[in-house]
Amino acid sequence: CGQWVAMHGETCEATHVHGTQSDEMLDLKMGCLERKLGKIKALIEVFGQEADAGTVEKAVQAVSKLGTLAVCWDEEYLTAVYPPPEDPQARARVKEIQKRLDRVEALDKAGKYNKGLELLEGVREEAGQIDHPPLNARDLYLSGLLLDRTGKYKEAEEDIHVSILQAAKAKDYRLYAKAWNALVSNIGCNQARYEEALKLQLIAESVLEIANNPPELRADLFNCLGIVFYGQGKYDKALEHHKRALNIKEKALGAEHPLVAISLNNLGNVFFIQGKYDKALEHHQRALTIKEKALGPEHPHVATNLNNLGIVFRYQGKYDKALEHHQRALTIWEKALGPEHPHVAVSLNELGKVFRKQGKYDKALRNYERASAICEKKTCEAEIVPEIRFNLARALWEKGGPSRGRSLTLAEQARDVYSKMEQKKKELLEVEEWLKKRKRPGK
Repeated sequence: CGQWVAMHGETCEATHVHGTQSDEMLDLKMGCLERKLGKIKALIEVFGQEADAGTVEKAVQAVSKLGTLAVCWDEEYLTAVYPPPEDPQARARVKEIQKRLDRVEALDKAGKYNKGLELLEGVREEAGQIDHPPLNARDLYLSGLLLDRTGKYKEAEEDIHVSILQAAKAKDYRLYAKAWNALVSNIGCNQARYEEALKLQLIAESVLEIANNPPELRADLFNCLGIVFYGQGKYDKALEHHKRALNIKEKALGAEHPLVAISLNNLGNVFFIQGKYDKALEHHQRALTIKEKALGPEHPHVATNLNNLGIVFRYQGKYDKALEHHQRALTIWEKALGPEHPHVAVSLNELGKVFRKQGKYDKALRNYERASAICEKKTCEAEIVPEIRFNLARALWEKGGPSRGRSLTLAEQARDVYSKMEQKKKELLEVEEWLKKRKRPGK
């Protein structure tokens, strides 16, 4: 607040006292400051009206995502922005809709994704009636973001595509860069279309340069590219990109910032796949500590770290600790995202693996069945679908009886999916070897 007041006073003085700034630039800076203030007010309102056991604890990350006020002093950025409508009534409507979009953005930052989408439905119809690219770009970008967060990846991709065009028309290069980053993330990180995502890398990096290379957006892109290389099995490249993202975030935000935890988590994943379990635990635990402190113990992002710690504990043979972490992750995701979100399927799949290791086959089977049912209804990440099918196939085979026919069908489905995934040759071989040793009942 102190910085906002100081900047507000300085820009007034620059025009009216010192004469060093034009009236036009004063209007641009004041407009930017007013928009920032509007976002803060919307966020305060959301945390006041939507408060529950975990919402208030998300405040730190939510505020950190509001962005810096420095853009309101960036004259190149401000002069690139699309002018508001000349018609006073149209201008008033744009201003009112922007306030409602501020609330949508605040709901997103508070983790209230479904409520954000509900509010956006009414906003979109009105925004679509006004040919104002800055408004349309923001509306579509927020829609894509929220659809992506709720697992509706194809619908999200469509809206992000259109938001890119609208942001370019609006000459809002920061939003243009954010939308390109969102597209790379949607295609590469969430839909596992790795080659397509890598083809967009040069475009996304070029757009960042046009947008004056904001460090947080540069870090986001490196982070996503690290996930893409991880999915391709190129672990050295994944480490390189995640370390670059971590260095940018620590320098720009500090070592305890919640966005730093994302890079720590991803580094932990790479160390895990390389068999360096102690290093993996170190990074995941540090990330968990940061997130719990900043976001509270029930935030969906906390569940990601709990899930990853559970996996490492399972590989170390510490099954009770693994169960503790996976069950807590499941509870958080169900509460925050709903019982049929793709993340819930991930958690159920991991619980099934631990129960199977403990010889508790009925419990393993129940978790695999539920995970499989979710992925039949929802768009789960591409690589998790055959894994769940094969895990369910093995559990059904171990159960015996009539279930074995279905078991082989599921394993064959998993094999067929893996055969189309270049980076999953090891998994394909495992399924094929398993099938060779088994015959259908009655044959």
